[in-house]
Amino acid sequence: MSRCPFTVSREEGRCEMRKHFIIWIMFAVLLPAGASADEITLAVLGDFPPFQWEDAGEVTGIDADIIREVCRRLGIGLKFRVMPWKKALKSAEDADISGLAAALHTENRAEHLYYTRENVHIQKNVIMIRKDSDLSIRGFDDLRTIKTGVVRDFSYGPEFDNIRGLNKEVYGDQKELLRMLAARRID
Repeated sequence: MSRCPFTVSREEGRCEMRKHFIIWIMFAVLLPAGASADEITLAVLGDFPPFQWEDAGEVTGIDADIIREVCRRLGIGLKFRVMPWKKALKSAEDADISGLAAALHTENRAEHLYYTRENVHIQKNVIMIRKDSDLSIRGFDDLRTIKTGVVRDFSYGPEFDNIRGLNKEVYGDQKELLRMLAARRID
């Protein structure tokens, strides 16, 4: 299982108590002294159910529900911007947005993002193979012998991310990844 805390942008060289901290203090009743925010903008994925997805132009899912409620209780305006994960990471790094709805903690990301102290939810990653496949995957070592699909710039946890010798095919989003699995382009 991977920890998946909410994250906010880290501005290079400065630690200001302002709107970028709002998700970091997810369940606080009041903002820390000196903090203020009229509205925050968070990047979300449009296709990451049950956590976040876009349905008829509306962002929905567990992450969206929690964030909306926290912002409502704190009197903070909220905008969601649906964007690809790579763009979301870059936008957070550049402080073009207030933060990300959720991101697995990695050392590289921690250079640009603040994470909550407590996990908002636990995400379990699974390895999917086609129903008609003869493959038997018993552990990460078995993945070295097959063509594995991943989503660009996603982290699947340090154990998976650090496997050496893995034949990874990188795709833009989960829908594309599943299409390639169905089309037998990956195992």
